[in-house]
Amino acid sequence: MRKLTLEEFNNKWVYEPDNLDGWSVTTKGDCDDYALTVAWIVAGNSWVRFWINTLLFRTTFHRVHTGKEYHLILKHKGKYIDNITREWRDDHPYKPVFPWVWLPFFVVIKMSIGKLFK
Repeated sequence: MRKLTLEEFNNKWVYEPDNLDGWSVTTKGDCDDYALTVAWIVAGNSWVRFWINTLLFRTTFHRVHTGKEYHLILKHKGKYIDNITREWRDDHPYKPVFPWVWLPFFVVIKMSIGKLFK
């Protein structure tokens, strides 16, 4: 995917549920894909910076429940964003679900599933 700003990405984003829970950097998908793509964008569209942010927990992926369904939101440097609001916030209104944070090795697994099966 070409380099995008967050504003450009939000303008192109199309929600599309997936059958297999793999994560991809894309302009269409579900909450997982949105969070992953925003993490890549805030890393300057760089996989090296993305992994540094993820391994140092500057960027984290949080499992939550909206009251209707499970959801994934992104936390980067103390701010939260998700595909529902599409804007940075200091907090989120969702209920955390165990495990609350996807650890980096889970991110690798989810991205591998996304590469193999999407």
